[in-house]
Amino acid sequence: MAGGWVRFWTSAEWEKFTPSNPQNHEYFPLLAILLIESKNYPGFRPPFAQFFPFDRASRPPSWVRFFSPRIALQFGFVFSVGFVAQTAIRQIRFAKCAFSSPLPLFSRPNHQTNVPSPNLSVLDLVALQPAESPASAIARSVQTAQHVEKLGYKRYWLAEHHSIQGLACSATPVLIGHIANATHTIRVGSGGVMLPNHAPLIVAEQFGTLAALYPGRIDLGLGRAPGSDRPTMYALRRGLQSTGDDFPELLHELQTYLGPPQPGQQVHAVPGENSNVPITLLGSSDYSAQLAGHLGLPFAFAAHFAPDELLPALHLYRRTFNPSASLKQPYAMVGLPIIIAPTDAEAQRLLTTPQQRFLALIRNQPVELKPPVDSMNGLWSYPEQQAVNGRLRKAIVGSPETVARKLAEFVDQTGVQEILAVTDTYSQSDRLRSYDLLAQVVASLEYVQTATGALAT
Repeated sequence: MAGGWVRFWTSAEWEKFTPSNPQNHEYFPLLAILLIESKNYPGFRPPFAQFFPFDRASRPPSWVRFFSPRIALQFGFVFSVGFVAQTAIRQIRFAKCAFSSPLPLFSRPNHQTNVPSPNLSVLDLVALQPAESPASAIARSVQTAQHVEKLGYKRYWLAEHHSIQGLACSATPVLIGHIANATHTIRVGSGGVMLPNHAPLIVAEQFGTLAALYPGRIDLGLGRAPGSDRPTMYALRRGLQSTGDDFPELLHELQTYLGPPQPGQQVHAVPGENSNVPITLLGSSDYSAQLAGHLGLPFAFAAHFAPDELLPALHLYRRTFNPSASLKQPYAMVGLPIIIAPTDAEAQRLLTTPQQRFLALIRNQPVELKPPVDSMNGLWSYPEQQAVNGRLRKAIVGSPETVARKLAEFVDQTGVQEILAVTDTYSQSDRLRSYDLLAQVVASLEYVQTATGALAT
């Protein structure tokens, strides 16, 4: 396998790994198994390399490379047990946090009160159908933005992905300008620009220009992931060793360009300076949640593809929040797969389109929108089914009645102020109908009564 070491944890899990962190004692029994030597790139430097006595060009020490790929394959059972144990420990640790934290998990008061319904927005990946032209997919996105604007949706955000067959959202600022020009009141922004892919000055100039053209309507959502694979990172001139650790510095530089000029400042974003384009941090782990809380910025969690760390991330964001000049209270948003149809059965059938997309993703195939099918049986193996269902664990799918109940439960559980709906159906008419029904559902849930109290807003 390409790469110096095969790693089976996500980047978010690697970020948490330091020998000095007392919460990581459960990782050590798995370390030797989870790190597997590769012969192709011996100079690869794992993210925690600074804690061990070897430099970038040397071999890792023998005590962490005594497993060869052949031997590691013989420990499949140990892998399975290890991952189950790790997941269980994570959940136990979060439960302990929930019940022992000095702050209430979701800041619930003791009295019964009403919970305002969340704002509604759309997150669009500009998905292509098989053999469809990018122009056609972009035109469909324009139609969708115009439609949800009439329904009163708050914002329309576009993602950034590169070199992914089936998605036409690589030039995010260009798409934002195109859709903002075709609409009138809805906010349009990025969900989000992957900041380490770009020079902060360029981002400031691009969004400063957009803000000048469409005053009061442009948002800048920022992430730190590459938005693609490692060869594409190289093509974007992002270093192969980049882990996003410089994201806070890049963010500070960007905020400097978008803010008022400072004494002695030599580089200025023109346009962009003093535009103060609103910034939201996006993430699928606790890294961006904690940074957003520390800086007093809104936070958007990507539960539409990585739902596992949703509750811990929201808790950490609220617990670490510091009021800022732009935001006095925490403001949490969640990207969420939502499909609504007249009946539960029809909605579940429409769900097979995003299921097929995630199946294609894990198979490293084009992620185009495919027509729905009556059943996924025979299309995937059991492990693939589990992987796909894991990605869609937080999806809210069903009839208006079913979605109203599930959405009320979700808002009660998370306390989010805004939902970024991701509705990737094959048919455009099904997508627009789902957004119609979602607006009706949320209108009917103008206030959600809960038995335990209201969530902080």
